[in-house]
Amino acid sequence: MNEIVDRIYKDFSQSVGVPNIRVYEETQLKTAEKEAEERLELSNQLAKLKYQYVSSALFFWLHINSSQTTHLQYYSLLISFSRFCANI
Repeated sequence: MNEIVDRIYKDFSQSVGVPNIRVYEETQLKTAEKEAEERLELSNQLAKLKYQYVSSALFFWLHINSSQTTHLQYYSLLISFSRFCANI
């Protein structure tokens, strides 16, 4: 069976530089798995950043409401922080 498949995909296998279609499929599978893991890691990092952002915003809000510092100063700081986070 492998011999028949190898003959069918011989030209393709040669064009992509692999000995047979099974090697190509295995390589593609490993690449897809690695990309999925990297996407998950990036998604996790983004979730952490969003959590940190919300936590910081809440901290600023609480501090504004309990401090002698002017609201305008903290509002300005919060806007700057929001813009920074939007560019991450």
